[in-house]
Amino acid sequence: MYDNIQKQGLAVMWPYPEFRRKQKEVIDIIDRALDKGKIVGLNAPTGFGKTIVVLYSLTRFLEKSPGKKCLYVVRTKNEVRPVLKELALLKSKMPEIKYTFLIAKRDMCFHRLRTNQELWISSEDFIETCKDFRSKNLCPLKRIEIEAYSSITEFLEEAVKKNSCPWYASKYMFDEAYFIIATYPYLFNPFIRQSVFSYNGGVLNLKDVIIVVDEAHNLESVIQSSDRSLSIKTVERALEELEKYSFVISNLDYAHCRDFLLSLLDYMGKYRGARKYIRLNIDYVYGQLVNIVDLDLLGRVSDDIRRAKVEMQGIRARSYLRSVWRFIYYFEISYTLHYEDVGIFALGEKLELKLLNPAIITSLLNESYTAILMSGTLPPLDYLRDVYGLKRDIEYIEIKDVFPPENKRYFCAVDVTTKYKTRTFEMFQKIAYYILFIRTKIPFDYIVLVAYPSYDVMRKVLPIYNNIKEKIGENIIDIIESEDTKIDDVIRMVESAQGGIIIHAVAGGKLTEGIELTRDGKSLIGAVIIAGLPFPEPNDYLEAFLDRMSQLYGKEKGWEYTILIPTIIKVRQAFGRAIRGPSDVASFFILDRRALSKKIIKILNIKPTIVSLPRGKLP
Repeated sequence: MYDNIQKQGLAVMWPYPEFRRKQKEVIDIIDRALDKGKIVGLNAPTGFGKTIVVLYSLTRFLEKSPGKKCLYVVRTKNEVRPVLKELALLKSKMPEIKYTFLIAKRDMCFHRLRTNQELWISSEDFIETCKDFRSKNLCPLKRIEIEAYSSITEFLEEAVKKNSCPWYASKYMFDEAYFIIATYPYLFNPFIRQSVFSYNGGVLNLKDVIIVVDEAHNLESVIQSSDRSLSIKTVERALEELEKYSFVISNLDYAHCRDFLLSLLDYMGKYRGARKYIRLNIDYVYGQLVNIVDLDLLGRVSDDIRRAKVEMQGIRARSYLRSVWRFIYYFEISYTLHYEDVGIFALGEKLELKLLNPAIITSLLNESYTAILMSGTLPPLDYLRDVYGLKRDIEYIEIKDVFPPENKRYFCAVDVTTKYKTRTFEMFQKIAYYILFIRTKIPFDYIVLVAYPSYDVMRKVLPIYNNIKEKIGENIIDIIESEDTKIDDVIRMVESAQGGIIIHAVAGGKLTEGIELTRDGKSLIGAVIIAGLPFPEPNDYLEAFLDRMSQLYGKEKGWEYTILIPTIIKVRQAFGRAIRGPSDVASFFILDRRALSKKIIKILNIKPTIVSLPRGKLP
């Protein structure tokens, strides 16, 4: 029986009243893969119960494998919560399970929590400040006992109440914990990873760790943890900082750093305001900028200034010169070790050092005991092998659907597209008409979610949409995503709205990736509209990424890996917002005739009904 399996005298109990469809089969497959040390790819739709299936299988494995642990990484701290909730449920059935978590160190700081301060500094800056505080014995570092908890807040409050730094209280639990839940940077950012990880021993030993990568489709978020950027404002503030704190350094050191910062500012100013990524000559940047500075000297000076600021400002201190040093330091390492696999670009007010071969970061999964990559839209096996650089045997598990197929209806419009050459007023007007026409056909107690390919397309469609909506006179409530939209705010707006709701979002954004709108266990989203296939907009970075992938894997696969598969994943992620359970019913509309290509239809695994805009139905 799955609900009470004995493993060396310990009952590993399934924490729910029953299994969902196909969960038992997947548990069996994962069990066998873990025993053989194989990497697992789990591609299962929303509502399958991926998290509990993986945690359950791992619990069974870890109990019989002394010394092994699981590092479970998620994209954001919001995604830590559901994992903690499932672990608390498992612990209620099996008290021996221990787990802990790590979010950004500044968000777990004892002093910040005790004084309720907001810290507007990067995690990397704060890690160094934290080190200074600890060296002066200013932090209460001690082990504490905390029983099962199901939320981040619950743990933080209990640790502070017991006069213990929450981050270190959590870290001290590593020895006994089966599971450590952490955000992506703890694995994929080399500066942050060293605070908890070791290849040869220490806090965690990679060869003894099973790594779970949640939402593993989101390669962009993974590599953002290792990409570096430097803004003009940061360099300007570094100059001001150098002047203000020159009393802690020598005149010669001051002059050297000042000359370098002025040269850097002069170069960055040439590309200020770039609206799209502009690729820069990496050899020029290295030879004329990086190579003229004494990196050791810059590191020492920036650290001296940082320490002086910590003395004066406490945990809020940030050294801008230190940020400049960190960027240059990382650039030199990347240029030396990964010359062909990185590029430097200008965008807006920033220089950005970006990976052109993500396997530089993700291939460390090969060095773990094993890994599990899971998502509702996991990329294909070849993509995992090539782009993620996975060289071990992979057990790829694909659950295509767990809910009745008749609950989903697909439609594709043949008279619209957002292909760049066709982006005219008339095309945007058609898209606006489609959105409103579909809204009139969906019951008003259901939400219509519209996913645009970009903010730019949304901004061009919405004025036309609003003009048409006024003529219709329907009571439609529009919720529009912006760059700073918070999911909790959207949920509150939905709960208080009176009328038919349309959520206007961007494919690949926080709403199409992570929002869940339900009532009494049923999804509130009755229709999803893809207002144009979200192919990435052309720019120098995309071209460089495509060129590198094509060099490594050929032109056809290079295009699939950089253009096609990320586009399809964004579509599938948006679709996944609607069907959350077996009783949910939804309609899906793709307003782009390019979706009818055989390759896209095959990857999406749909059979859409072809539609065109009815004439005379709307003003």
